[in-house]
Amino acid sequence: MPRFVLKDPITPNETSALAKKNNKKLEENKIYMLPTLSAFFEEHDIEPDKRITTISVKEHLHMLADEISSYFPNLPDTPFALARSPFTVKVEDVPETAQEEFIELINNDTARTDFSTMPVTKFWIKCLQSYPVLSETVLRLLLPFPTTYLCETGFSSLLVIKYKYRSRLVVEDDLHCALAKTSPRISDLVRKKQSQPLH
Repeated sequence: MPRFVLKDPITPNETSALAKKNNKKLEENKIYMLPTLSAFFEEHDIEPDKRITTISVKEHLHMLADEISSYFPNLPDTPFALARSPFTVKVEDVPETAQEEFIELINNDTARTDFSTMPVTKFWIKCLQSYPVLSETVLRLLLPFPTTYLCETGFSSLLVIKYKYRSRLVVEDDLHCALAKTSPRISDLVRKKQSQPLH
């Protein structure tokens, strides 16, 4: 099961622009923006059929844009701009409670360097001690993205594990394995287990 890392959150307003950009690339039969699909085609030495790929992927991207919009409708761009690129935001656009910290942040050269070299989430976590109010404001904005994904992953795994014929099954242990980031090494576990002797 693939794990996603939040690198740069996309606002619902940006999804349509991104979809248009990706549609143009799809018409050129370029699918690098979908690394799993691209890797599948390369691994199996398949030349993607332009017509099928374009239609399927466009439909999928459109459904994703609609789903994002249903989860996060009409969100203002300013808080997202603060999270993604704080050094381009105007002081007036920052909440009053965090403006003083924001002014300190944008005048801090070390923070500017850290921001250019670190992922967004790690940067704001690092800023928690120096700029607690500002960082907390941004992190609360970023939190719904991974938590929504993790909840949906959990429910999907639960549906797979606890289907109609296994409805009485206690699923805690199976669900823990399904949601764990590391996959169990079954061969090592079996090797360490003592087999039952014959009577």
